[in-house]
Formats: sequence, structure tokens, C-alpha cells
Amino acid sequence: MKIWESAVSQITLAVTKRPNFIIIFTLVVVSLMLWPATRLTIDASPDSLLLENDPDLKFYRTIHYIYGTDEYVIVAIRLNESVLAPSSLNRIEDLTEKFKAIKGISNVTSITNVPLIYQSLDRGKESDITFPTLLSKNIDIEKAKNEFLINPLYESNLISKDLKIAAFKIDFIAVPEYKELFDQRYVFIEKRESGTLTQLEKNKLKKINSDLEKLLNIESLRYKNALTEIRKILKQYNSSQQSFLSGAPLVSDDMKQYVQQDIKVFGVAAMLTMAVILFIIFHSFSWMVITLVCSFMNVLVVSGLIGLINFKLTIVSSNYIAILLIFSLAIGIHVVVRYQEEQIVQGDTAFNKNLYTSVEHISTPCLYMVLTSIIAFLSLIVSGIKPVIVFGYIMVIGLCSAYIISFTVLPALIKLLNPTTKPIHKHYSHSILKNFLLFVLNHKNAFTLILIIGLIVSIFGITKITVENRFIDYFKQNTDIHQGLITIDKNLGGTVPIEIILNVPDENNEDDIDRDNVEFDYELAEFDDYLAELEKSEGGLTTQSYWYNRRGMKKVKSVHSYLEGIPQIGKVFSLSSTEIIFQQILNEVDLNDFELSLIYSKLPENIKSILIQPYLSDSGNQTRIVARLKDSDRTLVRDKLISNINDDLKKHFKEKSNVEIKVTGIGVLYNNVLQSLYRSQILTLGFVFIGIFLMLSILLKSVIQALIVLLPNIFTALVILGFMGIINIPLNIMTITIAAIVIGIGVDDAIHYIHRYKKEYTNSKNVNASLIISQVTVGKALWFTSITIALGFVLLVFSNFTPSIYFGLFTCLAMLISIFATFTLIPLALSVLRVKNLTY
Repeated sequence: MKIWESAVSQITLAVTKRPNFIIIFTLVVVSLMLWPATRLTIDASPDSLLLENDPDLKFYRTIHYIYGTDEYVIVAIRLNESVLAPSSLNRIEDLTEKFKAIKGISNVTSITNVPLIYQSLDRGKESDITFPTLLSKNIDIEKAKNEFLINPLYESNLISKDLKIAAFKIDFIAVPEYKELFDQRYVFIEKRESGTLTQLEKNKLKKINSDLEKLLNIESLRYKNALTEIRKILKQYNSSQQSFLSGAPLVSDDMKQYVQQDIKVFGVAAMLTMAVILFIIFHSFSWMVITLVCSFMNVLVVSGLIGLINFKLTIVSSNYIAILLIFSLAIGIHVVVRYQEEQIVQGDTAFNKNLYTSVEHISTPCLYMVLTSIIAFLSLIVSGIKPVIVFGYIMVIGLCSAYIISFTVLPALIKLLNPTTKPIHKHYSHSILKNFLLFVLNHKNAFTLILIIGLIVSIFGITKITVENRFIDYFKQNTDIHQGLITIDKNLGGTVPIEIILNVPDENNEDDIDRDNVEFDYELAEFDDYLAELEKSEGGLTTQSYWYNRRGMKKVKSVHSYLEGIPQIGKVFSLSSTEIIFQQILNEVDLNDFELSLIYSKLPENIKSILIQPYLSDSGNQTRIVARLKDSDRTLVRDKLISNINDDLKKHFKEKSNVEIKVTGIGVLYNNVLQSLYRSQILTLGFVFIGIFLMLSILLKSVIQALIVLLPNIFTALVILGFMGIINIPLNIMTITIAAIVIGIGVDDAIHYIHRYKKEYTNSKNVNASLIISQVTVGKALWFTSITIALGFVLLVFSNFTPSIYFGLFTCLAMLISIFATFTLIPLALSVLRVKNLTY
């Protein structure tokens, strides 16, 4: 790498000849980057966390085009008295009307406007059945109370069992353009996956993505404004009620605010914290300013670049400012420490030579650390999770920018300010690092045993690692999301829905009947003529539909009952719920096809939209069953539950029935993301270790040296993952990036250590002497960067987003383990193996 070092030295020579010009030019570039940096947008929508190519996502969207979307918010209020008390009903109706008046709201459902199905006003045979509401005249309030406690659509859904909590379902106006755009997008995505996408189609896909982004931005603003109004309305009643909110739009809007807060708070906090740390490290205001300014410039430049590229920030990349500062400081500290060494040895009289020499010597290991870190972050691309992939790209851009700034702007600032340096042997770190190394070398067996035990325990812990995350645990207990989720989960039938879709192809409606097990209503032959008339109308659905008849209802009821028997499932809604309501209205245990057909023909459209349409397709041959998972239940294991449901239903519906079974819903999509974390973590680690090993083998021209460099990083990654498994902290979309970050930084430490050791060993041919010099020189820089990084990531404990907290804590812990492994494993390996060909 002599050519590279020479080139960097020449660049430094050019930079230091015109430092003022370099600084001014850099400030101009940074200024130009400020505008695109302000265009940075945040995507905190649920879609941003889903797998783009997940076939379940496509099916889910198709189903919800038929049965309605999940674009609604649930508001729950806890009152001091019964929700059916006159004052409570007035409060609920007042809130209902105020919510309806909000722009962008299409409908509000509450106990004051749902039909009292058990108190029909007219059951005449010639006219439609009509139903009152709680606000209608001459209502039997006791009968209404009984209905809210036994009606399967209302009990533990719109009202809690203790009658203290009432819920409002607030629907947002649907955007019909979504369906057409998503349908077109899926066609192009499938072609892209198969490699048949033409250039023209690529352009069309780009246009579709652009149009979808515009729609999403409009939707996001609409949700934000509506939620702001909802909260304003609820705030008026804070003194007399508790209010709770839940729903996808709320989660999206609140998470967006958390991301914005994390970017602002932790960006500033990281800057201030690192300023203090740098001052303590260098005991010099000048050195603190030099390194910090370069890091801050890098953040601004990268922010502008990702704004130009139109990368969206997510919860995964929300901490990019702190991480960029850390990586920039890591490179900057190495340059500064190396310059200080030269300045101490050569004195201030050889200023230019000191600068050129230090930059020349440190440029190669810094290049190696950037290249290996790039591989570490590029490994995130194989995760398949879009926010993780984008985060990887952002960090690659940041590393390249940090290297350029550290070897142009940093030397220019040193030239301008010419700060003084404290002698190495007078710095507090000198004796600490030297004594620690000697202790390790004098107790090789003990440290080897400690490392082996740590490795064994870690491997055991990895076998215990899980991806099962309770969504409710993503947020602190004092947040609206957490309080809303847990209240609705425990009192209103669960939160995260899964949906069972039972479908029979239209042509199999008659052929697939198992006639040995079907009871025909021969006694209803006298109604054949009337049924024939109904068949010509909507009422004939019982003869046209596979599911809306006694035979189909019986099958749906069996699935409904099975789901209700699962402890981790709360409320279940299906045609079976509708049948129960019909039975309660008519006071009959079993309804025959004629009665079902007659009731259907008499129901007004608004009642059908409640009782029939959410659970039955227009053709009548597809039915939908909705079950809500209790996300707060600690015994819930989503993957196992969903797998069991799939297996049990396939056994229940024999192959000859031709019933197609599909389990979908937000619960399934979320589980798919969680399960992908296993694959993502394995692929990420495999990619990064293989990639870095191959690169180091080429750069260092030695397989043995490459293995020595990787040892501390393999150890650190295994210990962190093992520790997560032992204390039962699951992998999530944030923590799977820890391995890439730690390996990226950890490899940097090992590279610098090995590189300096090779230089010293070339001169002295003495292992211990070379180790000591490496420990107190480059080791100081490694110690400084590790402490800086660790303290920087600790700041994330103040985030409202729990995965960010874990991310900060485990990254901090990983940096401390990494520096310990570097200061033990590498000296042990070099002293024991006595590696040959360690010439510089």
C-alpha cells in the first residue's frame, strides 16, 4: 500500500499549502448540502417495517380491498360511572359528533349510534326490519345493557364487561388510488424478481413509487392533523375521564415523532457528550474543536447527500447522526493520536514533516478500517428489510465521506491551529494500558480460560435467542401507544388482528359438498317456490353461497369456536357471530336456510354492512374470520400459534372439501418480519465475516493475520448475541444491526493494532517490545474511540422507543467487550503463535 500512502501524503501536502482555501471550499460544500438536508423525510408507516416482497402482504392488501382497510383509530375512554348512565351517554354522543366533524374522518362508531339489534322497531313480513339506537325514544335501557353484554359484536369490543370503558372506532376516508397503484406495482415487482423487467417498465415502476410516495405524504399529513384534533378534543375532558388511543395511523404518527425527537435530541446530546469526552482525552480545547468540527461537517454533508438521493429515515436509521459522529471521531482520533506521536518524537520544529509522516502512516490502516466497515454495513443489504438496507447504504456513504474529510479538512485545521501535544508518558492512559498488557502476558493461561468460558457460555446463550417481540414492549409505559394498546388489549378484546380466509372456487360450490355429512332440509321442500323467488334476489344468497347457509355456518362456527378456545386470542368475529345474533333475535337454537334467507332479504343495507359484509364476499364463496391476538400475553409465541392454526385448519377441512385456507392479517405480516430476523442475522454475520476475511487476506497478504484480526470481532459478536439469549432479549429490527456496527468498529481496532505491531516488529524483531509500543500508542487511540463510542450510544436509553434503548445499551456493551478482546486476544495470539512474515 506504499502507493496509496504516497498518494495520501501528496494530497496532504497540497492541502496544507492552501489550508484556508480547503476550509472555505468545505464550508461552501457544507452550505450547499444544507438545503437537501432540510428535505429529509421520515417514514414511520407500518408499511416501512414490512417485507416488500412478502406474498402475504400482497394477499393481505387484496383481501382488504374487499373487506375494508385497517386505516382507523380506536379511542377508548374510562368513565367514573357506567357508560350507560345518562350523563355518560351524553358525553359519548358529544365526543362522537365532535370526532365526526374532523376533516378526513369518514365514520365514527360508538355505542350511541350502533343499532340495538335485539330491539327492532318493525319485524313486519313485508317491510325491512329497522333498529333503534341508544338515543332513540322508548328504549328499554336494561334490555340495551343486556345486549351490550351478550351481543358478540359489541361485548368487549365497543364496551368493556364492567361497563366502565367505551370505545370509538374512527375510520379515515379511503384513498381509492392506492389499489390501482399497488396492483400495478406488484406486477412490476414480480417481473423484477424474475429478471424480466424492461427498461420502460423500470421507468413506470419508478413513476408508480413516486406517486405512492406522494399519496403516503398526503395521508401522513391527514393522519397527523386528525390525530391532533382528536387529542385536542380528548384533552377537554381530562379532568373527568381517562383516554386511550390505538390503531395503525396513531402508531405511524407517534413513531414519526419519536424518530424526529431521537434525531434532534441524540444528535445534540451526542455532540455535547463527545465534546466533553474529547476534552478529557486530549486536555486541549483546540484538539477537541478540530476533531469535533470534522465530524460535524461529515454529518451535514451526508445528511445533504441522503436528502438528494431521497432516502427516507426510519426508526432504524433515526440514530444515524450519533453513529456518523462516532465513526468520524474514530478516524479523526487515530489521525490526531498518530500526529501527536510524531510531534512528540520530532518536536515542533518539524511541523510539516510530522503532519505528512503521520498522515502517510495512518492512511493505510484507516483505509482498511473503512473498507472492512463498508463490508460490514453492506452486509445489511442481504437482510431483506428495507429500513435496515437503507441504514446500511447511509452508513457506507458516511464512512466514505468521513475518510475524505479526515484526510483533507482535518490536516488543514491542524495546519491552521497548530495545537500543542502532551507527551505520551505523561498521559494517564500510558501506564494503565501498559500495565494491563503486562498483566495479560503474565497470566496467559488465566485469560485464555476466561475467553474460552465466555465463548462456551455465549454459544449456549445463542441457542436461547428468540425473535418473539411483543409490539407493546416497543414503547415505554408512559407513552400513548403503550397505554392505549394495553388497555384495549385487556378490556376490549385484543389488539393485533389475524384473519382466516376460507375460500371455495365458484365452480366448486356444488361439486365439493361432502354429501355423506350434510343434512338437507327435506322438510323445507314446501318453501321451494319461495326460495326460488329469493334466489333471484339478494335473499337467494343461501342457495348461491357456500357459507351463508346452515351447512356453511356450521363449518364457520367450528373454526370460530376453535379460535376462541386459544388462550392468546381475545375477540373473534365471523358469520358465526352473525348467526348468534340472528338466533338471539328469533329465540331459536338453529336457523334453517329459509330463515337465513328471509332475514337477509329483510335486513337494511346499514345492518348488512355490520353483520354480513365484513365476513362474506359478494359471491358468497369466501368467508373471513377475524381474531385479535392479546399482544400483552407473555405466553404468546406468534410463529408457533400461526403455524398451529394453519395445521389444525388443514386437518379440519379435508382435502376433498376444496376449501382453500389462508391465514393473513397484520399479526401474520408482523410475524413474517420477525422470522426474517433469524435469516437476516445469519446472512449478515456470514456475509460480513466471509467478506472481511477475504479482504483482509488480500490486504494483509496473510490468512493467519486475517484470522487474528477477526478473532476479537467473532468473540464480541458471539458474546453479545449469547448475552441477549441468556437474558431473553429478542432480536428486533434495531438489534440485528449491532453485529454490523460492532464488527465494523471492532475490525478497525484490530487492524490498527496489527498494523502498528507489524511496523514496530519490523524495527525491533522483539514481540513483547513491539506489543508494548503498540499498546501505549495506537492502543491509546483505540481506548479513546471505544470509550467515546460507548458513552455516545448510552444516550439512547432516553429514547421512547425500546428497541433504540436496547440498541444503545448493547452497542455500548459490545464496544467495551470489543476493546477488551482486542487488548487480550490479539496480544495472546501474537505472543503465542509468534507469527512469521510480520514485516511492515
